[in-house]
Amino acid sequence: MRSLAIISLIVFILFYEQNTSAHQSTCYQTNKVCICHAKSEDIELALRAIRKADNFFNNIGYSETYFCEIDFQKKVEVECRCGQLFRVIGKLGKDNCIYLTKRDEQWLKKQNAFGLEMSKEFYESLIVHEIAHFITEKITGRKIECSRSEYIAYVVQISQMKSQMRQAILNQRFLPAFKTQEIDLEIMLLDPAVFAVKSYLHFKEDKGQFLKKILNNVSY
Repeated sequence: MRSLAIISLIVFILFYEQNTSAHQSTCYQTNKVCICHAKSEDIELALRAIRKADNFFNNIGYSETYFCEIDFQKKVEVECRCGQLFRVIGKLGKDNCIYLTKRDEQWLKKQNAFGLEMSKEFYESLIVHEIAHFITEKITGRKIECSRSEYIAYVVQISQMKSQMRQAILNQRFLPAFKTQEIDLEIMLLDPAVFAVKSYLHFKEDKGQFLKKILNNVSY
């Protein structure tokens, strides 16, 4: 009876540790990345997103990798010029850390400009988007004009989606590609989804030439 009780206790401890570790926030660090305040499954999403963003830039000739910090928070805010704070899904901080709203926040589940369910796959694409901002700034060595940075981030985000999700987004809006002179922050602020789709289509038609000019700090 005693041995049975001991075995039962061990099983309970293992079960408890396995189930609590999946739901507790932790920190993951290597010589290439530091991910803080994240559940284990979100760490996996972040690592996968880093690989996807790196893969995009590698494929267009930018192979250098950069140490990346990601911090998952209950609320992420930015300050507009008038001093007012408003919530965002993610941002690249002045300290070069990527701040992301935690996936289980109720507020986040309503913040999808593409009208899709806030699935793990779509959330992963949001991480890809923010990492693209980070890598862009590393490559250019400076903060670039906002519409250009968003152009790159949306191109990377949509390019690295699975084809089924990408096609669902493109099918929602049958839009023409941007003309280069049309790529403007005002459109992004009015309708981020329209800006995203038109940017991706422009990238495909342009074969990435405009994007490379941005990264190479070439005037356009």
